[in-house]
Amino acid sequence: MTTRAHDAMAVLRRFVEANAHQDVPAMMGCLSRGTLESGGFSGPMPGAFRFEFGDAESQGEQIIIPMTVLAPGESPDTPPTPVMSMRCIMVQEDGDWKFDLASTMQPQMEAMESAMMEAMQQVGSAMGEAMGAMGEALGGVLGSEAEAEVSPFTGEPLVFSGWDDAPGEYEADELRQLPEMTHLEITTRDVSDALGRDVPVVADVQSLMDLFGETDPTKLMPWLDGEFTAGLGQAIALSPFADRLRRVRIEASLEWRCREMLLDGTELVYRADLRADEGWYRFRDELLTVIPPVLAALMAPEPEVPEGFTTLPTQAWGVTVTQFRERLAPRLMRRISTLAGGPVALDVPWGSMINEDTDGKRLQAWGLFPVLAALATLASTGEGLAPGALRVIRLEDSLCDRRASFAGGVLHLEMLLRQGEQGCFRPHELVGVLKGTAIEPTTASGDEPAADGQSAQ
Repeated sequence: MTTRAHDAMAVLRRFVEANAHQDVPAMMGCLSRGTLESGGFSGPMPGAFRFEFGDAESQGEQIIIPMTVLAPGESPDTPPTPVMSMRCIMVQEDGDWKFDLASTMQPQMEAMESAMMEAMQQVGSAMGEAMGAMGEALGGVLGSEAEAEVSPFTGEPLVFSGWDDAPGEYEADELRQLPEMTHLEITTRDVSDALGRDVPVVADVQSLMDLFGETDPTKLMPWLDGEFTAGLGQAIALSPFADRLRRVRIEASLEWRCREMLLDGTELVYRADLRADEGWYRFRDELLTVIPPVLAALMAPEPEVPEGFTTLPTQAWGVTVTQFRERLAPRLMRRISTLAGGPVALDVPWGSMINEDTDGKRLQAWGLFPVLAALATLASTGEGLAPGALRVIRLEDSLCDRRASFAGGVLHLEMLLRQGEQGCFRPHELVGVLKGTAIEPTTASGDEPAADGQSAQ
């Protein structure tokens, strides 16, 4: 066997081994770009099926590997039943061998169906049930010849993808140096005690003082390193992924009355407007609701942010809508597709965004990250969606009301980006949406700021 054939065979073996363990991300990593983008792969076949390989052969740039699918016998003494044979097409992409499942199956679908029916008649009803299960699974994996779905915004066909071409590490122009941070001793101790390890908590005190036009932090610091952060450690400790947290940063909100809780690599960033009651999270109750789903996004890691730098927008800088579309959205969609267990299409009327600059900053916080965090939350609690259940994420900036629904594989979010958190969706809200509870304009969010909350001054 040549080196090329050996390497191609190794990838195909990894694919079927991942199928045996029902490891969807590993299976997707073995598939060709064309297979993933076609929307034909939506999950593994039953793990009990076995695969036997023939001798690999070279055909031009491709490697062809004969493979036989074997169904388990009716009893330990019954030999496995051959279900079908296929000539697996292996192609090279960016120097790596990939399994072109879509091209492999296209000329064999009719033969496969015929072989399956014949095998079912031969092995009886018990084997028939197993074969039927395989047929359903293969139907989902291989897709169909159905008419392509189109975007209601553009009328163009949707592109289903695993987003393997998303940018990798952050480029220099995507990073900004962090300002000087002040160590919060009391809060650091509380968070570290709750987690059983040292996790620093720091604050951009200068940006917080600038909210009030103040230069002397004397009045702010006792409140900031006390009442403001009460319950932070307990809330972080609720997440099973808290061991991946590097640091907590507290910064000023970019907009009046807005607040955000999000990730910057492996740092939790709490942005608040201390001038308004609704500009920061209330004590323990809100923090306990908001923080664990945000930290769940650490389950599907993103490229690490170099220490001392940030990818998050500042008052003076932030991604535009175009930059979000071309760089950040693909990174997030790659992580989302991994958690969804299959290719996912992103459907957004990009041209309808009102402000190219401002909306880019808001999309970074409220566009796709809450979806990622909600999916990770469900997966971490054993309630993850079935592979392929989420097929399309449809986002639009509404001028009237916010709505969210999940039906027919489509997660549809209508947001009011200009209103920040209040007009968009927090991760814990989308957990409910993905479990079937739609959010309508009259639906309460469930954790509005307390009426008797007090601001910093």
